[in-house]
Amino acid sequence: MDFALIIYLVQLTGNLSDFFIVTMFLSGTGLTAYAIFACGAYGQPFKFKYVIAWLVCALFAVVIPSEKTAYAMLAAHTAEKVYDSPEAKQLMDKSIKALNIKLDEIIIKK
Repeated sequence: MDFALIIYLVQLTGNLSDFFIVTMFLSGTGLTAYAIFACGAYGQPFKFKYVIAWLVCALFAVVIPSEKTAYAMLAAHTAEKVYDSPEAKQLMDKSIKALNIKLDEIIIKK
């Protein structure tokens, strides 16, 4: 997956979470009005499909990560990929060897 597309999707998750929170609030307000007016005043039976729609919005609002969390997940995944790559392992090994050589030189000078 292209890195620019991943950044776009991460940015989108923050907007999606906000959308579901607003939708949950509006549908909860509508559900309360429906229960008071249609069911209470007019005696119509209560339809639970509206409650299910509210619960789905609530679930998505909770499950979708925040933008900050999504960026942290992306950074962790990138760091893991870099750490597991053979080039990074060779670079770490060379860096450790070079550091040990320099430390040995410093210790021998003293």
